[in-house]
Amino acid sequence: FIAGNNISSIPDFLLQLPNLRVISIGHNNISLDKIKKSIQIFSNGHACQYDAQNHKEMHNCFNYSIDLSSSKLNEIPTDTFTKLNGLLKVLNLNHNNITNIDASTIFQGSDNHLQELQLANNNINMIVNPNNVKFDALRLLNLTRNNLENICGRSKLAGIAPNLLELYLDSNNIRILESRCFESLFELRIISMKFNPLVNFGDTSFYGSPSLTTV
Repeated sequence: FIAGNNISSIPDFLLQLPNLRVISIGHNNISLDKIKKSIQIFSNGHACQYDAQNHKEMHNCFNYSIDLSSSKLNEIPTDTFTKLNGLLKVLNLNHNNITNIDASTIFQGSDNHLQELQLANNNINMIVNPNNVKFDALRLLNLTRNNLENICGRSKLAGIAPNLLELYLDSNNIRILESRCFESLFELRIISMKFNPLVNFGDTSFYGSPSLTTV
């Protein structure tokens, strides 16, 4: 963990340590280009054979966590995490200035391993998924303190992570929950929408999410 310093670059040897599993480099002065380079070096040094199409591990693949919180990012760096498809378990992008989310900028195809995605304290107002990427293993999605208004209907939020267990939407701009808003999230157990300007939801707003235990 070297977050919260005044570092402007990371030595290559550190990223190639054979037992390295967690990278926490946020709250520094590392440029976007150097962030991309660091993750590229990390992914090259820790690659394993993985059959993404059939979700099979041909050799032991490790569970990696990357924390880029407070890294002054305006967007999710395209192609940066692609080689970690099937390897990345936790991705933390909290406290940046990201405005739009395209699921395919994280992984170009669907992923069966990512379990936690942290996107709190950004300026996200739109989520799109033109390539129908699915994070089937994603269990926790944190979108607290953003600018989301529409999370139902045409929103791609539910389709990206159909097996979510926990969804955090506190402090957004959500005003209305339409009928069957979360109907595709059958496994959803916890949803938090504290401190929104919510004015209307109906009897059927949560229809289709029978596993809910906490609202």
